[in-house]
Amino acid sequence: RLKAEYLRATTTDLEKSLLKQLDDTILKTSSENAKTKSLLDKMREGNAEFEKSFKTQRPSDVRIRSALYNQLVKKFRERVTEYQQVQSDYHDAYSSKIRRNVKLVYPTATDEDVDKMVELGPEEVIKRRFAD
Repeated sequence: RLKAEYLRATTTDLEKSLLKQLDDTILKTSSENAKTKSLLDKMREGNAEFEKSFKTQRPSDVRIRSALYNQLVKKFRERVTEYQQVQSDYHDAYSSKIRRNVKLVYPTATDEDVDKMVELGPEEVIKRRFAD
């Protein structure tokens, strides 16, 4: 949703606002990912302790706990991969938008010039154009 809104943004103020929202979302997601990983680590440790204590008395419970843990880890990895793909897609779209804007402002810019300006960001491109 934020990616689509950002790509349609027509003012730098709106872009800044959307980038702030995106940064906040990324920070929150990273924090949640760290918490989830920590909980999964604790679960793994708990399962290891449970297995040590009950391997012979309750083998089916040990297998169930292990299977549940493995399913959760699999789901978590899938979501992290999905999250990373969304980040990558956003980065590509962001770069593409800046490239288009640079080409509008500097139609004779070389690919190397465009790459440098993509690194600088949209505001710097505008500042440089008016400084010329």
